[in-house]
Amino acid sequence: MMKKSTLISIFLMGIISLNFNLALSQQWKPANFPEASTWTICKTANGNIIAAVDKYPDNNGKLYISKDNAGSWEECNVAGYNYSAYVVVENSVYMGGLFGNIAISHDNGETWTLSNLSEAIGENITDSYPIYAMEYHNERIYASVLYLGIAYSEDWGETWVMTDRESLLLENPEDGGQWCYGLRAYKGKLYNLAAFGIWTYDEDSDLWNMINDAWYNSGAVVHNDILYVNHNAHGIPQAIRYTSDGENWTVMNIPDGLSTSVRVLDFYGDALFIGHVIDGVWYTLDNGETWIDFKDDFPGYSPIPELTFYDCPMGFVFADGNIICSVFSSRGDGLGVIIAPIPDNIVVGIEKQEFDSNVKFTVYPNPTNNLITINIDLNESANVALNITDIHGRTIFSKPVAVASGEYRESVSVKGWAPGLYFYNLQYNNKIYTDKFIVK
Repeated sequence: MMKKSTLISIFLMGIISLNFNLALSQQWKPANFPEASTWTICKTANGNIIAAVDKYPDNNGKLYISKDNAGSWEECNVAGYNYSAYVVVENSVYMGGLFGNIAISHDNGETWTLSNLSEAIGENITDSYPIYAMEYHNERIYASVLYLGIAYSEDWGETWVMTDRESLLLENPEDGGQWCYGLRAYKGKLYNLAAFGIWTYDEDSDLWNMINDAWYNSGAVVHNDILYVNHNAHGIPQAIRYTSDGENWTVMNIPDGLSTSVRVLDFYGDALFIGHVIDGVWYTLDNGETWIDFKDDFPGYSPIPELTFYDCPMGFVFADGNIICSVFSSRGDGLGVIIAPIPDNIVVGIEKQEFDSNVKFTVYPNPTNNLITINIDLNESANVALNITDIHGRTIFSKPVAVASGEYRESVSVKGWAPGLYFYNLQYNNKIYTDKFIVK
């Protein structure tokens, strides 16, 4: 079985990237953050954004708050402990850090108090045991202290109680479920996503039960009643898995050439975004069948020509039409937090659907290398919006269209367009009809 020193080395290798030269242009831009490296980021119930600074070896990284969607930042009035996990419950924010400290705000990050897990653990907690996971489940706040166990609070963080640790240890304490990197509530159960497997918690018996033995679980998100888990280690069989029942798991395809070191994943609408340890940000609109590279201008460095290593994306927040990303960097001049527009081909807040009998919307020829013709056939005259975006979500063509007598035809030259996949969509009657074509 693998020893904890080896495990720590693998995870550190998975999250550290050295970066020297940075070029910024169009897609990702600095978010005016005052520190070089961050760990986690979250959005409160009223829309404030909280970002946690990573400071090593000082281990005194503080919290910052933005009240204008990452336009400006203020330092939070709470001691810095390299906070590395969070959970948001209504107007309350819980940020878990080093030495067993948990910063708590009940007013969306405006004011803070500190709570500590040392008494519940039964020993003073050093900086060797960070809080890497927090979750809210059945009116309890849960927090895991890496290698020491998992505690909960029933009084909103005032006091803490340890869950049973022995049921996590299995036969070899070095490889047990106390190596918890993620906690997630799903279908009435609390899941412990640990380095050496997945456990669920029985509140009545206060026991943890191992349900899956896949290694290097790192985090999870629930979307459309499906639990998605990311794995973070190079060379393992899977990087992302998902389940609809907690028992049967499906491995998701990842982009060609990427290692199985996925640090974070999150959904915006039906788009799944992933942050890769050394290869930036990607997203998929079809559950991993195809992936879209979204790392243009992401901070990184090139040790040799044609090879780039990127800073590590640690978390995503979606606000005001943008994706805001916390970035771990070992460089003293890192950016900490960066921001990019959410791609136009991701539709949220408006119904997205396939064509129906009242709408005929075709593009030909497909594929093409010269001219694309868009034909719209409606049952009525109407004003519609016609858009074409590239695979990165950038708008290539946009035009308001008056469809007279229910028919319209538009020809667009694609000369000079990069070969690849493009999306065209028609916004009509508060619905978006969309499909794709290929430029050769």
